[in-house]
Formats: sequence, structure tokens, C-alpha cells
Amino acid sequence: MAVGTTGSEPTELVRALLVGTGVVYALLRLREVRAPIRRGPRLYALDLVLALALVSASGPFGDLVTELARRSALIPLAAGLVAGLAGLATTGLATAAVFALGGGGTSVLAWFVSPLLVGAALRGIRPEPRTPASPDALWRSELRAVRWRIQTLPGGMHPTFPGPSDVFWGVTARLVCVVPLLLVLLIPASGDEDLKARIVCALIMGATLLAYDLARRPLLMPHRRLARMTDLGVLLALLVVAYGPLGESLARWWAAHPSVDEWRVALFAILATVIAPLVTPRFDGRRLAWLLNRSMRFFYGIPQIMLVAATFPYLVGGVFHPTPELTKASTLALVAGFAYGANSALYAAYSTRHVADVLILLDATPLHREGVLKAWVTDTFYRRRRWLIPRPWDYSLPRMAATLAELSAQSSVATAGVYVHLPWGGRVRLDHRAVAGLLSLAEEILDHVDAAFPPTRYGPGTGLHRAQQVARADVASHRSQVAQYLDDFEGTVAAANQAADHYAAIDAPSHAAVVRVFAADRLSSRGQHETAAALLADIPDDLPPVIRRLLLVIRASSAHHAHRTAAARALVTAARDIPERTTPDFRRALAAEKIAFPSFAEGARSAMVTAELRLDRELGGTRAST
Repeated sequence: MAVGTTGSEPTELVRALLVGTGVVYALLRLREVRAPIRRGPRLYALDLVLALALVSASGPFGDLVTELARRSALIPLAAGLVAGLAGLATTGLATAAVFALGGGGTSVLAWFVSPLLVGAALRGIRPEPRTPASPDALWRSELRAVRWRIQTLPGGMHPTFPGPSDVFWGVTARLVCVVPLLLVLLIPASGDEDLKARIVCALIMGATLLAYDLARRPLLMPHRRLARMTDLGVLLALLVVAYGPLGESLARWWAAHPSVDEWRVALFAILATVIAPLVTPRFDGRRLAWLLNRSMRFFYGIPQIMLVAATFPYLVGGVFHPTPELTKASTLALVAGFAYGANSALYAAYSTRHVADVLILLDATPLHREGVLKAWVTDTFYRRRRWLIPRPWDYSLPRMAATLAELSAQSSVATAGVYVHLPWGGRVRLDHRAVAGLLSLAEEILDHVDAAFPPTRYGPGTGLHRAQQVARADVASHRSQVAQYLDDFEGTVAAANQAADHYAAIDAPSHAAVVRVFAADRLSSRGQHETAAALLADIPDDLPPVIRRLLLVIRASSAHHAHRTAAARALVTAARDIPERTTPDFRRALAAEKIAFPSFAEGARSAMVTAELRLDRELGGTRAST
């Protein structure tokens, strides 16, 4: 009989997994109770009492669970699941420690402790705060740890080491990446070829776990720590279930249906990712029936649903109960699912990873916001740059604040609500009243970076000065678009000129020109032709050919809108004499200024082509670019 079932004694690996998972969820439960907005403190007292009672009466309790499991395993299984959902994680840890370290208790570990840990995983499956409007529940519990790590000196912020909790969970998240390979090497397979396939899949799984952790790395420390704790608990719960009697039963059923089920598993892993965004509510969640709302919260509770959809079949059929048929089937699911999961973690999650951070910082008190931002500067601009391989300066947090400000301003003119998707799959409706606060937050974050370093560290010519100027230019560009949405045309011009000045400070005339061209094009489309013409007139002509062509085309469009047809025709003719017009041409011209983000190439090409097609259609006698 396979290891971990009720008919044989669990191995040391199973016992270690049970105890380790119990420790993780006991810590998460203690964190809930210690938070300012406490969750179930009275139930936690009951949890402690039950844990002590089970330790004192472990013998009778073991006999009771064994007898119930003999009659119907559903009874202790349901009891354990309900206990885990209720938050009795300390009881689960005490029970696992007594019966795993003390020996015996196979039925208790299989039919009570394992489902209890699964219930605890389902209870704490969302690492981020449940509502962006309750920041104190997150930040107050972190403020004590933040204060002693941050020291503000006259010459700037003194870099300090991370707290013990950050180091522990960071190291643990990286060590978890090698767990699949270790399990494959420890658990025998039927042949050499099967072992090779299992090792390859274990390496794929480890690489993807590392990709998920790297995607979490730029988050603020409280969010990152919670995400790592929760994901580790979910993974440990999956290991426990896959290695236990449920995993063996599933493996036996799976082996009895070998021919077509491998494709079903692969399709399940793929469809899980396709269905997830399709079932997102298209209207305010408060209008949903409570059952649908709760089911959506559960479905989106798993931050990376592919982590469960693709991993569990592999853990059952490729790691713990391996056979050639099951390994082949689970390999299909793992490769298909993790290809999507890695792409999602590295790219799709990049645009939303700081949304929750920004929304909570927006509602935090000034004291909490200052402490967390100082910790963010230390974490991002000191800790992450101490290695031999230099990393780029990460300004995604202030850029996300400016992006949310633009989206909030867009909601003032949109016919439907403007939503922003959160990292775990939910979404928040934006309101134009938050524009000023979001822009102020973006500037405050950049000011913290300035205050953290002595002037000699970010003077002209240094890498930090260049990165800081690019970030401020990006924020000013968003401010220009915000002003345009709010019909503040003077503010649009002022912010565009401010962005251009930041680019000019680092000798990036092409970027400065493109920012002004974009602002002028938007102003012209809103009927502000004279203002747009004045802004375009301030742009110098000594630019790369493709940028100059863009400038001439937008000047022609502005002249046409102002009913200066002859001037528009002359400008279009001059633009057509410049052969450079493709997206690679824009990329080469902008890349020469060594600014990786933001990238204006696609937007500049699109604006130029749109304007030329419109001029060709309305003026006639011209040849539009393709």
C-alpha cells in the first residue's frame, strides 16, 4: 500500500509536512488575532483550549477518530474541514505535533489533521487586505517593525537590514522552489525515463515558483510577507493532500481511466485560466446575489489559480504516486498550466501588482504612510542593490499611483464605470474625487526617494538622478492627461512642459518632444487649436528624422483643425519627404536616449499614422503612411 494511507504508517516526510503546514497556519491565525481589526479573538481562545484538551487526551481522541473513520471517513473529514474553516489552526498544529512526532495516529493525521489544514488554507487564501478602505488593519500591525528598521539621519536615510520575519519568509520562498526536485529524488519511480520526465517537470515547477516570487518581490513588505505566507501554506496543504489517502485514491481512480483522462487534466489546467477572467462580474458586486458574490470571492481568492490547477495533478501523478501513465498525464497539465502561469506572473501581474499598495497608502494616515514609504525606500533602493548584479531602479509604485490618477480622471468623462483589477482578481471602481490624492501620493513617494540620499548620490550624471528624472517626467505626463480629462487646458500645457523639462535635464530631447506632441494632439482634438499650436511651436526642429516627421504631421493636423489648409498641406508634404516612419525607426530613435520605460514608440507611430490617414481623407491629394 502507498505511503501516507490509513493502512500504513506515515513516513517522516509526511509527518514533517503536516507539522510544517500546521506551524504556518498557526502563525497566520495568530496574526489575524493580533491585528487591530481582530478577526475571531473569542474563537481563538476556544482554539487554545481545544489544543490543550487534545494534547491532554490524545489517546481517547485518537481512538474516537479511528472508530469514526472505520464507520465513515466522511465524519472526521468534515469535522476537520469545518474546524479549519473556523480558524482552529492551533488545534491542528497541536494535533499534528502530538500524533506525528509521537508516532501512531495514522487515522487522525489522514482524516482529521489533513482536512483541517485544507480548511485553514481555504480560510486564509487571500493574502491582501479584504477592502482597500481599511488600511489600519494592515499597517498598524507592521508599524512597530518598520520603526526600528528605519533611521533618518541628517545626510539621508541610513540603510538598515530587513527584519527577521522578512528574511525568514524570503529565504523560505526561495527554498520552496527546490522542494519538487527533492521530492522527486526521494520518492522512487518505475524507470529511468520516467525519472527523467519527473525531474524535468520538477525543474519547470521550481522555475515557475521562483517566477511567482519574483513577481511578488517589488510589493510593499507587508503585502509581500502576507502573500508569501499564504502561498506557502497553500502549497504545503496541496502536498499534504496529494501525499495522503485522498491523493492515493485519486491516483488509483486516475490509473483506471488512463486513455483520455490525461487530456482532461490538461484541459482543466488551461480552462481554469481562461474561465477565470470571463466570470468576472461586469457590474458592481453589491448588486450580485450573496451566493454568487461569495463564490466569486472564493474563486478569486487564490492569487495564482494555476498554481493549484496545474500543480495538484503533478503532485499526485508525477511525484507522490508515480506511474508512467500518470506522469505523462500530469506532465501535460503542468507544462500547459505553468506556461500560462509564468507568463501571467511575469507580465500580466506586473501592471496590477502595486494597485492594492497604492489604494491602501491613499487611505492610510500620514504617520503610517510615512513609515511604510521609508521602509519601501530602504527595501527598494538599498537592499535590492547590494548584490554583484546591479538591478534597475524600481519606480513602479509612484508610476502606478499616477496611472490610477489618470484612470480616476477618465471616470469623470466615461459613460460607464472605470474599474481597476486587483492582483488577486477582484476589482475596484475608481472615482474622480481621488485624483488629487493619487497625484499627491505619487509626488510624495518621489520626494521620499530624494530625501533618502545625500545630494552627492543623485547629482547630475548619476544613475539615480537619471532614473528619478524619468520617473518625475512620467508622473508629469500622467498629470497632463489628468488635466485634459478635467478640462484644465492650462494645466495640461504646464504639466507637459514640466515633463519635457525633466527629460531635457537628462539630455533626452526626443522624449521631451514626444510628450509635448502627445499633449498638443489631445488639445487639438478638444478644440484648443491655438494652445496646441503654441505648444508645438516650442518644440525645436533638430530632432531625429522620424521624430521630426511626427512633429510635422501633428503640426499639420493642428493647422487643419484651425482651418489653415495651405499650411497643413505644406507641412504634410514636408513630412512625406522624410522616409523614416516605422515602429522600429521610432524605437531606434528613442532607444538612443537610453530610457527603457516608458516606451513611446508604439504610441508615437499610432498617433502619426492616425493623423496622416485623417489628413489624407480630409485634404485629399496626399499619400498616407502605412
